[in-house]
Amino acid sequence: TTSPTVFIFSSASSGTSFATDAEELQARVDVAENSHSDMFISIHINASENTSVGGFSTYYHPKTKYDIQVAQCIQDQLMKTADVDDLGVRYANFYVNKRSTMPGALVECLFLTNKREEKLLISDWFQNKVAKAIADGIEDFYNQHQGG
Repeated sequence: TTSPTVFIFSSASSGTSFATDAEELQARVDVAENSHSDMFISIHINASENTSVGGFSTYYHPKTKYDIQVAQCIQDQLMKTADVDDLGVRYANFYVNKRSTMPGALVECLFLTNKREEKLLISDWFQNKVAKAIADGIEDFYNQHQGG
């Protein structure tokens, strides 16, 4: 088997980028499309004015017959990482989910504005646990679909 190619983008800005939001998001989609990626996973940390809100959520846009299944496999694995709220798998019209042609999901990894979840999110061991859960969810999907 071949190892997957992983591209990592960060939305943390040094203030030197002059691209519009749509241009930045399209650039991410373009990398996936131009490299003939099999899957597009966008990983984020959530925030809310309500500091008691917390939990994992995974979003999909039904552009392929697999999007909701990818999102569910990832969400199921994420929920094994910590005793937090399951905000579920949700439909969303997010740019990268809608514009990429391969199956994909957008993952919201807890809430940085929730103090308990913030402590988890800033720890290396938990970041590794979340990364493994996302990878395990992707693997679960492929095992269920023999590669899609």
